[in-house]
Amino acid sequence: IATFPDQPGDLEADLIGFAVRLNQNCICNRDGKFLRKLIQTEGERYPELFAEWREQGPGRTWPAIAARFA
Repeated sequence: IATFPDQPGDLEADLIGFAVRLNQNCICNRDGKFLRKLIQTEGERYPELFAEWREQGPGRTWPAIAARFA
């Protein structure tokens, strides 16, 4: 979120750059992949773990990004 363009010079290029950084750091990162797989696998056995992960992980990121677009 810290790298989201506040005052972009070229909106399209800046948003593409942000999306690439988000994917590299959070979604495609090796540790992130393993963590997501672990949480998804164990989420059925421990639904409170899955709920907490969603709330503290992706659940915090997407509203923050949406607020930037608002």
